Amino acid sequence: MTAVFTGRDGGGRGFRKAPTTDSPTVYGFIVPPGAVAGCNDSEALCLITKPVPSPEQDYRGHPRKVKGTKGLVASDQSRCADIGARALEDGGHAVDAAVAVVLCQGVVNPFASGVGGGHFALIRSANGSSEFINAREVAPGAARPDMYSGRPQNASLDGGLAVTVPLELKGLELAWRRYGRLPWARLVNPAAEIARHGFAAHPYYVYVVTGDSTFNRLKSDPLTAEAFLVRDPRDGSYRAPRVGELCCRRPVLADTLDSVAKYGVSWLYEPKRLEEMAAEIQAAGGIVTAADFLAAEPRVELPLTYTLPGPVSYKLLVPPPPSSGAVLYLALSIVLGYNTTLDQMGPVLAAHRQVEAMKHAFAVRNALGDPGTPSRPFTDVAAVLKDISNGSFADYLRSLINDSSVLPLKMYGGRWNPMVTGVSPEDHGTSHIAILDAYGNAVSVTTTINAIFGSNLISKSTGILFNNEMDDFSRNDTANKYNLPPAVANSIEPFKRPLSSMSPAMVLDPNGQLRMVVGASNGPRIITGIMQTILRVLYGGMDPLRAVSEPRLHDQWQPNRCLYENFTLNGVTFTPDPRVIAGLAAKGDNMEPHNDQLGDVQAILLEDMAGTSSRLGIAVADPRKDGAPAAVAAMSPMTAKAAAGAG
Repeated sequence: MTAVFTGRDGGGRGFRKAPTTDSPTVYGFIVPPGAVAGCNDSEALCLITKPVPSPEQDYRGHPRKVKGTKGLVASDQSRCADIGARALEDGGHAVDAAVAVVLCQGVVNPFASGVGGGHFALIRSANGSSEFINAREVAPGAARPDMYSGRPQNASLDGGLAVTVPLELKGLELAWRRYGRLPWARLVNPAAEIARHGFAAHPYYVYVVTGDSTFNRLKSDPLTAEAFLVRDPRDGSYRAPRVGELCCRRPVLADTLDSVAKYGVSWLYEPKRLEEMAAEIQAAGGIVTAADFLAAEPRVELPLTYTLPGPVSYKLLVPPPPSSGAVLYLALSIVLGYNTTLDQMGPVLAAHRQVEAMKHAFAVRNALGDPGTPSRPFTDVAAVLKDISNGSFADYLRSLINDSSVLPLKMYGGRWNPMVTGVSPEDHGTSHIAILDAYGNAVSVTTTINAIFGSNLISKSTGILFNNEMDDFSRNDTANKYNLPPAVANSIEPFKRPLSSMSPAMVLDPNGQLRMVVGASNGPRIITGIMQTILRVLYGGMDPLRAVSEPRLHDQWQPNRCLYENFTLNGVTFTPDPRVIAGLAAKGDNMEPHNDQLGDVQAILLEDMAGTSSRLGIAVADPRKDGAPAAVAAMSPMTAKAAAGAG
């Protein structure tokens, strides 16, 4: 039986059930009875037929939406959300929970994130202050714009030359030192335990590793095969795990995390260990050195704060470049400047205006890159950020939009139109976590190793899977995967951070109270996924779980196509109203079905409780992965007293 997301007048979606058959039929293919997973790798389409999570519950039977007043955690892995909630129950700060959840995610969803990667963390304290911790990975000191000249096309994706200097652990420890209340070891130990004992393969993990290209890539290296696949006792060959099967014991990583828990992150940065890790990367063709590991540090910065146009003057908090937070604001500003609701526009016109806003925003995005620091500047982003923050710029871009048809490509983005600079590659991995504690502190953090399973290179000495963030830079010797020339603003330089789609965000009401904590994963679809969620919830009044579950559209200006979700996962098919697809096509959009998710969104919405001064939090996890949020049910008397007196 297959549940299908389908449209009702374009504004809402419901679940309807397809006819019952002995075996489910999707796209004309019969899934054999009892099959655990099948996969059409070229379309990234895998069908998980048992167990079957639902849009309302994850594979553990945990609800996708929870409510609470004592603390909430939304992540794309429910086991990790539970670990974060327990940290909050013990009186931890939202940052304590974030550290525990991020480390857990890196073990349970190793294809998306891990200590060999990096993150962006947006932190807002209960007193209203906020800051951004930039733990984005850093290019090695020997990196050069022409470093891939004459190399294989996949050199920036696979192996040592794809690796940038990770900052995941340094960034987490920095945040904990600034905000943490619980012992560091208390936060690291859960991830170490899972790494040591392994975990039951969850449906989304099986979805990922059963793809032919991913499976063959993992199998090609003994370390990744041993870490992420299971060995058949009959002949010793490796295969993908089945749903519920124990997999992924990583004892060396567990030992590393145990030592980091006991001695702190500095243990990993002792000269002997750095030399070993650098030698392992270099043996795989890389250029990262021990000195690079020592030199790279996370940065503490102020977030960007924008006032959104429209009927309610919400404030949007987002990270500065190399994040794409400013791009998210620009897209929202263009749509909201129409001063009419999406329902009033009608489904086709509302979709058209959103897609056109996406194109404008992504065209402008190409001018962004890592600004660096005063002592080591890289890309000058002052002028483009000034335009983005100026409401008249969004007004101008909006005025270019034709409600009857699309524009010529050269008209998007105004003076920042990048027809000669191209776009940045997309990051496919990534996880997002939204956290609110009982004290009113909030964290929105997005973490990544870039593409699925990063560089596919595991450190033999530490068990760490390294990222492939070098692929997020533009290469100057070749067009990118969309046959576009490279973007100068995002060119490779030593110690530079690549431009990222990661855009952890928060929304404040006109009185400065926190209204929403939101973020997403899945490359450039992060931006459009968050955009559509904010519009649906705050401006459309939609239930937050429904808002993150609705089918999505995505257009990033180039390539010249508008993607719409058209895939089935766990018996649920995500696809928009056919009338919207036809309406956009009639206006000139090149509509293309996408047989995978267009973003995976986690969010927390806060609402006033009538007759009280308390506020109710509603946490939701996108059904496109195995996420389910967790709510703090009770706190110890001492913890509850501290929360009541916290300001």
